[in-house]
Amino acid sequence: MDLFSLKSFLVLFVLAVVFLFLRIIYRLTLHPLAKFPGPKLAAVSSLYAIYYDLVRKGKYVRHFPDWHDQYGPIIRIFPNQLHIRDIDSYNDIYKIGTKFEKQQEFYRTPFLNGSHLNIAELKLAKQRKEMFQPYFSKASIQRLEPLLKGKCLKFSEKLREAAKQNKAVNLSWGYRCLTADTIMDYSYQKPLGALDAPDFDFQLIKALDEFAEGGIVEKYFVKLSNLIFDILQALPPKFAKAILPPIASVQWLKSECRKCVLSLKNNPRPADAPYPSVFETMLNPNREKGQYTPTDDELTGEALLIFGAGMDTTSNTLVQGTWRLINDSRVLGKLQAELRQAMPDPNSTLTSTALESLPYLRGVVKESLRFAYGVPGRLPRVVPPTGATICGQIVPPGVSPATHTPLAISAQANLQNNHKTVVSHSSYCYHTSDSIFKDAATFNPDRWLGDDYAELDKHMLAFSRGSRACLGINLAHAELYLTFAAVFRNFAMTPFETSANDIDWDDAYVPVCRGKLKVTIKELDE
Repeated sequence: MDLFSLKSFLVLFVLAVVFLFLRIIYRLTLHPLAKFPGPKLAAVSSLYAIYYDLVRKGKYVRHFPDWHDQYGPIIRIFPNQLHIRDIDSYNDIYKIGTKFEKQQEFYRTPFLNGSHLNIAELKLAKQRKEMFQPYFSKASIQRLEPLLKGKCLKFSEKLREAAKQNKAVNLSWGYRCLTADTIMDYSYQKPLGALDAPDFDFQLIKALDEFAEGGIVEKYFVKLSNLIFDILQALPPKFAKAILPPIASVQWLKSECRKCVLSLKNNPRPADAPYPSVFETMLNPNREKGQYTPTDDELTGEALLIFGAGMDTTSNTLVQGTWRLINDSRVLGKLQAELRQAMPDPNSTLTSTALESLPYLRGVVKESLRFAYGVPGRLPRVVPPTGATICGQIVPPGVSPATHTPLAISAQANLQNNHKTVVSHSSYCYHTSDSIFKDAATFNPDRWLGDDYAELDKHMLAFSRGSRACLGINLAHAELYLTFAAVFRNFAMTPFETSANDIDWDDAYVPVCRGKLKVTIKELDE
C-alpha cells in the first residue's frame, strides 16, 4: 500500500510538472497574446504581479514606465492582460460610449456592493451616475461655496490654535477631517464632527487608514475577500475587530453610512435647507425619466463610495502638494507672493472661480494632482468580442475555454476574467513621463505657465475620463483651490518628524502614504 501510494504521488507530481511546463510553453509561444513583449515571468503567471503587489506592497505599477521605455507602447503584464501607454488609445478605450467594459472581477469589491463602481455594464452604471451628476456640476458646487468656505475657515482656526500652542499638527489627518466634514455635510446636511476632534484624531479617519492598506489584497482574491467579509459581518463587532481589524473597521464605517443615508430617507429635506443632498434624486426618483427606486443596500454602497472618494483623493492631493511646497522655498515664495497680491487682507476670501484665475496657484494645484495620481495603477477593461486595434496592432478578444488552462487559484481566475483579453492604462505612467512632463520628478508649477498648457493637460488623468470619470471633479477642484489659498496665505509650515519616505506611497488601488505629514505652524506676519 505504501509503495502504491508513493508511485501514485510520483505519477501525480510528474503530471503536474508536465502540465506546468506545457502551460508555460503555450503562454510564451501559442497564446493569442504571445506576440506582445514584456517580462516573460509576467506572461507565464500572475504570481509575478502578486509578488510585487502583495510582498513588495503595491510596487507592480512602478515598473510599468521602464518596461514601456524598453518594449514600446503595449506590454504584456499578465497572461491575459496588456498594459498600454498611448494617450490616443486611452481616450478611445475610456471614452463615453466605449465598447470596452470594466473587468468585473477587479471592481467587484464586497465593501462597495450596490454602488455604481461595482457595476460593469456601461448602460446601468451610466443610469446610476446620472442620478448624482446634477449635484456635482460646476453650478451646484458654486452654490455650495458658503459651506466649503465655512469648512476652510474652521480648519484654519484649528491651525491657528496649534500655532499659538506651538503644537505639531498631523496634516494627513487634518486634511482628511476637512474633506470628510465637507462631503458629509453635503451628503446628509448634518456635521460629521471630524474637525472638532482634538488633534484631528477622529475614529472614522483612522478606520479608513487601517482598511486602505489592505485594498490591493482584495483585488487579487475577490472571492476569498467576499467570503471573509460575509463571515466577519455575521460576528459581533468586537470579535470581528479582534480577528481582522482593517475589515472590521470598514464594516463599522459601512454601518455608519447606512444609518446616515437611511436617516435621510426617512426624514426628507426641510424646505428651508440651503442646498440639496447628493442623494436627492436617488431618494426621489423620477419614473418618467426611467429612474428607479434603489434598494437600501444600493443606497449604502453609494454612501460609502461617495464618502470615501470625496475624502481620500482630495486629501491625498493636499498632502502631496503641501509636502513639496514646504520643502521648496522658491516655489512656496512665488505662491505666497501671488496670494498676498490677490488677497491683501489675510482675512479676506476669494471664490474658487476667482482663485482658479491665479496662474501660479493653478500650477500648484495641477502639480499636486500630478503627484497624487488619483488612482495610480491599472484600470482594466475587457476587449470587445470582435477584438480591437490598439496602437496599430490587432488585439484579440481572448482564448476559448477549450484551449485555455487556468491556474487553480482564485487570483489567477479573477485576473483572467474568464479567458477574455484585458487591457489597462495607469495614470502613473503618464504623470511620471519625462517625455511629457520635462524633469517629471520635480514639482514645478512653472511648467503650467507656458504655451503648452493644453498639451500637458491632455495627459493629466487624476480624475480619469469618459463615462467612468470621477463624479466629484468640480468639488475636488473647489476644495483644492480654497484650501491651498487659505493655508498658504496665512501660515508658514516646517516638517516635523516627517521624511520623504513617509510621503511616498504604495499602490492599494488608491495611493497609501507610508507615514503621516506632520508639521509645526506659524502665522505669517503681515
